[in-house]
Amino acid sequence: MERSTHELDQVHNSIDEYMGGRIVEKKVSLRQCQVYGAMCPSEYARVAGTGLLVLALLGFGFLLGPTVEQSLLGEIWWLDISEVIFYAVLGVALLNASFMAAERERPIVLFSGWFLFFLSIWGFFVSETVYGMHIETTQSLLYLVLWAWSLFAGFCKDVREGAGPPV
Repeated sequence: MERSTHELDQVHNSIDEYMGGRIVEKKVSLRQCQVYGAMCPSEYARVAGTGLLVLALLGFGFLLGPTVEQSLLGEIWWLDISEVIFYAVLGVALLNASFMAAERERPIVLFSGWFLFFLSIWGFFVSETVYGMHIETTQSLLYLVLWAWSLFAGFCKDVREGAGPPV
């Protein structure tokens, strides 16, 4: 049975009234997730973390490396073992952050974005390697996209805090 957004809003209002308006952390309603999904830090952490884990699995599965010759995309994108481990660790950290409270996940989202920005700038201007990781131009572009998205998500007001834009 599918409920309308009006019914969901009534349920949230009745819970607020029953608890005396003292609910510390509100749950995100289905309607808010659909409207503000890309703006929530938890959505960034969930999608970016899953994407990085998929890249790590492709690297572990020898579809994207560990050498240029073994990668399906050739010189465009290949992952050596250090990059695969980096993607796996960052992906797990972001997925873990997506299940945390909003005040705890926001710094993780922002830190991951700034770290990826640092790697991107390093790859573009300083060197193509960082501690054994070979950074291609396509990876640097991905890092810039993830950095911009993390800033957007990290600095937007989270709807779980009750401060999101009006619906």
